[in-house]
Amino acid sequence: CECLAALRPFVDGHHPDVGESIQSIGRLAAELHEAMKTYPRPLTRCSRQVHIDDFIAFMTEHFGARESDIRELEEYGHTVWERVENLPAGFCHNDFHNHNMILQDQRIVLFDFDTASVGHPMFDVASICDRTDFWKVTPDDVDSTLTYLEQFNDAYSTSGSLSDGELASVFGCIAVRHCRLHGIRDRAPIRGSSHMT
Repeated sequence: CECLAALRPFVDGHHPDVGESIQSIGRLAAELHEAMKTYPRPLTRCSRQVHIDDFIAFMTEHFGARESDIRELEEYGHTVWERVENLPAGFCHNDFHNHNMILQDQRIVLFDFDTASVGHPMFDVASICDRTDFWKVTPDDVDSTLTYLEQFNDAYSTSGSLSDGELASVFGCIAVRHCRLHGIRDRAPIRGSSHMT
């Protein structure tokens, strides 16, 4: 039996630079997604509730008086979820970014599996390739994201495969990811911040 993961209290090394390590990260993601296809135990399913509805509930709790803004967020959440809801389901780490990775002796160690579930593996892809900002998106951000996506996919395709439809969904997945991150308590912008008044 080959060991794919081990729980350790400390892993020596440093977080990989995504630009320098994108192909190694792509191979790691493909190996993980492929290995989990035969995982024998049931996993939690990550749904619209976690990705979108928790964000809307959080914003309603803090900004409920701004009814038109809340309705707009609900419509936006519905729109972005529609773009990704029919993607192929599979194992998803759900927090797949370089701060949950350590580069050790030319090998990337992935950790922080507490949100891992059955969902859309493209969320892992989008998380690591995302070069956009929460508050604004520039043409350069889009180009950088697409460049990372192409390099990631070149490496991913050595052990797994992503369809054209999955690759085309990257910005929908990024939008959903942003909603999810803002729906986590203490991460959403709150009244008086530079982003929300």
